[in-house]
Amino acid sequence: MTSVRRALAIAMAENQLTFALQFVVAVIVARLLTPDEIGVYSIAVITLSAAHVIRDFGVVAYLVKEPDLSVEKVRAASAISFGISWTLAALIGLASFPLARFYNEPRLLHLTWVLALNFVMIPFGAISMAVLRRELQMGRIFTIRVGSALAGAATVIALAALGVGPMSLAIGNTVNTAATMLGARIFRPAWLPLLPSLRGVRRILTFSGQSLTSNLLLEASRAAPDAILGKAEGPSAVALFGRASGLVDVFARFMSQAMWSVTLPFFSKVKREGGEVGSALAQAQAYFLGVAWPFYAVLAFSARPVMLTLFGDQWVASIPVLRWMTAFGAATATTLFASTALIAANHAAREVRMTAKVHVLRIGIVASTAPLGIVPLAMGLSAASIVEIVIVVLEIRRTLDIGVRALARIYAQAAFLTVWSALPAFLVVLAQRMDALRLPGLLALVAASAVAWVSGLFLVRHPLGPEVANLARRLGARRR
Repeated sequence: MTSVRRALAIAMAENQLTFALQFVVAVIVARLLTPDEIGVYSIAVITLSAAHVIRDFGVVAYLVKEPDLSVEKVRAASAISFGISWTLAALIGLASFPLARFYNEPRLLHLTWVLALNFVMIPFGAISMAVLRRELQMGRIFTIRVGSALAGAATVIALAALGVGPMSLAIGNTVNTAATMLGARIFRPAWLPLLPSLRGVRRILTFSGQSLTSNLLLEASRAAPDAILGKAEGPSAVALFGRASGLVDVFARFMSQAMWSVTLPFFSKVKREGGEVGSALAQAQAYFLGVAWPFYAVLAFSARPVMLTLFGDQWVASIPVLRWMTAFGAATATTLFASTALIAANHAAREVRMTAKVHVLRIGIVASTAPLGIVPLAMGLSAASIVEIVIVVLEIRRTLDIGVRALARIYAQAAFLTVWSALPAFLVVLAQRMDALRLPGLLALVAASAVAWVSGLFLVRHPLGPEVANLARRLGARRR
């Protein structure tokens, strides 16, 4: 458990640094580029999201969860990665012409070509990154990802300032990928083979087909809002919706990505050692909700000053979207790691069926509400997320044997902690001072909310309380 805590701590530190860089870039770029320019780039990225899922083909999940990982299996995984990635790069180049015509946007042509270079480079380091994650080598991953994030951030800001426009984002993305793949080759485990092989490919494809189906449905539901808005409302609507949903995703990038990088190896290790994956999932979910729900509550109360302070008046139309999307974020956080747990517990087929129900519902809601505008879209997603909770909870209860009482306790503790942590923000709203807050006031609100959150951990006896106390003791010991 100590190794898992250490891996999670490093992963969170890495996510905090890379998030900080991405956030700084977003704030700067929001002032250097127009919503139209950012929206065009968003359309290019979203339309390639399905290709990224196909490119992965479940290989990363296979390498992390495989009980007996051999050199032959790694070579086979590498062959799949190279074959699929390079084929996709060629197909994307060909598809760029009809894509630009479909959206009547010539800028998409060159943006797509630059982004296609990512598919050429990724196989040179993807297998190494997956094995490092399996072995919980988060220190090496930290070095790779922070270094590549710095390279990408510097490129985007410099090119945007020089007037390169949306192409600055595409080139920065490609520089980030190139740096990541170079780092992955440098820090790869010594035993890892360099050359791919077709021997054993068929065995991997059996698992990968199930994983691919699940991931494609996930990416389709993620891409649907931008893809439909881009056609129905134009690039500006894509950017306005993306700015609000991006702020909600701040938490996912800040904490859940760190936990994601550790949970599949952790759940898989629990399964290999004969433990209960359901209990491990409940523990991870309790920790996550104890932070996620308070964050979203405070963000909902402070949506207007946060949006205007960070991005300026040209993004004011994103404010109502942000409020609704915080509800969506809080609901989806409730069952965030269920798919990972089902895969680790060797229930990939059940995970695919569960994912299909969730994301077909979400895609249907997006298709019916996006043509009505960005606010109805956000409202529809928030409503659909309540149904998603029911679908996922029923599946994990049946498959992983998580009891109703355990879930009820997790949700009740998180709910109390949320109300307690959001009390300072609620009082500011009652005093009718929230809209007047800017950076100093927001920082004070964050500090007050953090104090309330820490005190709430001990009032409700949340499992995060002892973790925070242990961290405080360690920091105090180091200072002495």
